[in-house]
Amino acid sequence: MKKVLITDDDPRMVEIIKSAFEPFEDEFELFTANNGQSALKKVREHRPDLLILDLMMPNGHGYAVCREIRADVSLNEMRILVVSAKYFPQDQKDVLNLGADAFMPKPCSLKQILQQSRLLLEQ
Repeated sequence: MKKVLITDDDPRMVEIIKSAFEPFEDEFELFTANNGQSALKKVREHRPDLLILDLMMPNGHGYAVCREIRADVSLNEMRILVVSAKYFPQDQKDVLNLGADAFMPKPCSLKQILQQSRLLLEQ
């Protein structure tokens, strides 16, 4: 079973993304966080295989979360999928340079999020 942490400051968005995985509950164990501090705490506590990360969050934006995770060698195997409404080419470049594995601009379909998540988990 793969562990997935869904992080977004909008609780509705967390629930929407979570709903993409729920039909596959035998494959995924889901965790959620609504800010950067909470995301880092849950990353260390649960050691997810995949982090779905929003960039614009209180208490530690997504850039800082990504940077801190990639600085921790014990978390190198974790995949990071950034799903964000903050989409300018430089944002995508910056977050990928920090160590994110993929970037998807909002809005995107749940099917796209699930497909990209599965691809990252296969790596």
